[in-house]
Amino acid sequence: MFRYLDIPFFIKQPNKQLKYIKIDNSNSGYIMRDIDLSEYNQVKKWINDNYGDKITLGYVTQLYTSENSIMTIHSDLEHENSFTKLNFNFADDKSKLQFYEVEDKSKIQYKQYKQNDDLKFEELVPVVDEKDAKFICETNDNSYPTLVNAGAFHRAYNKLSNTPRYVISFSLLNKDGSYLTFDDACSILNKHHV
Repeated sequence: MFRYLDIPFFIKQPNKQLKYIKIDNSNSGYIMRDIDLSEYNQVKKWINDNYGDKITLGYVTQLYTSENSIMTIHSDLEHENSFTKLNFNFADDKSKLQFYEVEDKSKIQYKQYKQNDDLKFEELVPVVDEKDAKFICETNDNSYPTLVNAGAFHRAYNKLSNTPRYVISFSLLNKDGSYLTFDDACSILNKHHV
């Protein structure tokens, strides 16, 4: 579900003044951004220089979860699957990313999210109530960039923290633009596993 990476850089903290799009009625939000923003050139260059024959980057998503709150359990794909993102977390050690399994697929609901800017981003997001999901595991370290299977059901858990959690998340794609599976990403980036 996740794998910490030891890579030769960390990126700067996200712009906390962005107009984040609210997720449900929770104290969480997101905004999709174009990968060609200058502050992310370091990530783009590292991927291109080291893995450009296998991997390309999709959009970057900036997310926040307010202090003392929990994000909705969701999958980043309309149909649950395997899809890798590279996350840089800005939070304290009480903040987690939790992964869940949904055994009864009839409990999954679909929420529509729209972003009305130049990207005109729109998607249906599968979500599930905590009572209908089985906890699997959680990240417990914010010191390293983290590969995550964003196609699995997950949520930011920041309930025990008095500090907001911010994440900059890069979608990793195959060269043909298809989703890079988590297993393939772990295999390609195996020399950086912590």
